[in-house]
Amino acid sequence: MFGETVKIFVYGTLMRGGQLAEILQNSQYKGLGRISGSLFDTTLGFPALTDPVQKGDTVEGEVYEVKSETLRRLDTAEDVPRLYERVTTTLLDEPIEVFVYRYVPSVAMAHYIPSGKWT
Repeated sequence: MFGETVKIFVYGTLMRGGQLAEILQNSQYKGLGRISGSLFDTTLGFPALTDPVQKGDTVEGEVYEVKSETLRRLDTAEDVPRLYERVTTTLLDEPIEVFVYRYVPSVAMAHYIPSGKWT
């Protein structure tokens, strides 16, 4: 598994300029992307991705190619499996399968972000 890489879609604190972006500093940035899903502000300083709550909901983010070692670091930072779960999805603009972190707890008290963009 040494040297193996996978693609990951990030949409919040892991994006460029985000508080956890340094984890991806040695990974290859592949560009912007969109996935099907809904985004919520947890009011805890980070967003939550869920399955779409409204038809046509999309989330905007960045795509990176990461090594397996970085993926393990990301799993730790995202508190998998307690806070997030790592799942696969396909980008909407091109047929590329990526990993993404989906929020596990309820979003009942979170604020829906209709734009699908974390700022």
